[in-house]
Amino acid sequence: IHPLHVEPVAWVTGRKDLLYALFYIGSLIAYVYFKSKNSNSYYILSFLLFVMALFSKPVAVTLPLVILILEYFLFNQRGRKSLLLMIPYLILSVIFFYIAVLAQKSAGAFPHGQLSFLQRINISCSNFLFYLYKMIVPTKLACIYPIQNYWYAILVVIAIVIVVFISLKYSRIFALIMMLFVITMLPVLQLVPVGQVLSDRYTYISLTCFFFLFAGVVHTLYFRAKKILRILVIIVVLCVSVLFSFLSRSQCLIWRDGMTLWTYVINTYPDISVAYNNRGTLYGNEKNYESALKDYDRALQINPKYVKAYVHRGNTYNVLGDFDRALKDYDTALEIDSTYLDAYHNRAVLYFNAKEYELALKDLLKIRELGGHVPDEVIKYVKSLSEKKN
Repeated sequence: IHPLHVEPVAWVTGRKDLLYALFYIGSLIAYVYFKSKNSNSYYILSFLLFVMALFSKPVAVTLPLVILILEYFLFNQRGRKSLLLMIPYLILSVIFFYIAVLAQKSAGAFPHGQLSFLQRINISCSNFLFYLYKMIVPTKLACIYPIQNYWYAILVVIAIVIVVFISLKYSRIFALIMMLFVITMLPVLQLVPVGQVLSDRYTYISLTCFFFLFAGVVHTLYFRAKKILRILVIIVVLCVSVLFSFLSRSQCLIWRDGMTLWTYVINTYPDISVAYNNRGTLYGNEKNYESALKDYDRALQINPKYVKAYVHRGNTYNVLGDFDRALKDYDTALEIDSTYLDAYHNRAVLYFNAKEYELALKDLLKIRELGGHVPDEVIKYVKSLSEKKN
C-alpha cells in the first residue's frame, strides 16, 4: 500500500520488478531454512530461486551480499565457510552484472557518463536521501524526476554512516536495516550510470527493510506496552494504513493513460523535456498538431540538444506539409547526433516524396552503414528512380 510501490504494479513493464522480488525474497527465505534446518535441499532451492530472480531482472545481483550480511548479523557466521557457500551465487552475479551493463550500453542507457566521478558520488548520495525522504513523505511522485544534486548530500550520508556505527553499541538491528537498504539500492544509485537516474520502482525490494523495522517496532510496543499505549499503536497503524491506501489509490489514477501520466509530470515537474516530448507524441497521434508543436518547442527550449524532440517535431511539420522546417529539424538532429537512425530514415522519406532520389538513397545507405536495416528491394527501387531521373 506504499505509494512508492504503485509504479511497478500499474506500469505493465514493471512486472519484472514483481517477478524478481518474488524470487529474491523466496531465495532469502529458503536460505534461512537451509541455515536453521541444515538441509542441503533448501540451499539448492535458494540457488534456483536466485537464478530465476536474475532472469527476471539483473538487479538481483545484490542477493549474495545480502546473504553475507544476514550470515554476519543473524547467524554470527564470519568464517571461510560462509564465503564458500556464496561462490556459486557470486559467479552468477558477476556474469549477469557484466551482461546487464553490456545490454544497457548497447541500448544507449548511459545518459550521464560525461559526469565526473565526484559528481556521480554526489548524485548517488542525493538519490539515497531522495528515496529516504519519499519513503517518509510520499508526495509529488512521478514516473520521471529531475536530477537530484544536493550540495550537502555527501555530508549527510557521512553523518548517517557515523550514526549507524554508533548504533552498533546499543542494537544491531538499525545497522542491519541500513546496510540491507544500501546494498539493495546499490545498482540503481548511479555510481555506475545506467538507465534512468531516479525511479519509484527501484525501491520495490529496498523499502522492505524499513517496513520490516516498522513491523518490529509495532510488534514490540504492542506486546510489551501498557493497554493505553497498545491502543495508541493500533490507532497509528490504522492511520498510516488508511493514509497510504488513499495516496496509493490517487497515484494509480495518474497511470490511467499516457496523456494523464505525462500531463501530471509536466504539472508537477515543469522542466522535464522528456515529458513534453512524450505528450507531444500523444497529441500527434490524436492529430492535435498545434498542441504537439507547442510541447516539442517547450522540450527543445528546456534541452536544445534533445535529438528525439527535433525528429518528432520534424515529423509533425512533415505531416502538415511544411517540408522546409521538417528538413531543418532532421538536419539539426543529425548535427547533434550523426548516428541517429530515425533522423536519417525520416529525412530519406522526405527526400523521396520531394523526388530527391539521390539524396534519399544517400541517407538509406548511411542507415545501412550504421548497422540499420534497409531491404535490398528498397535500395534498388530508389536507385533505379535516381538513375531514371538523371
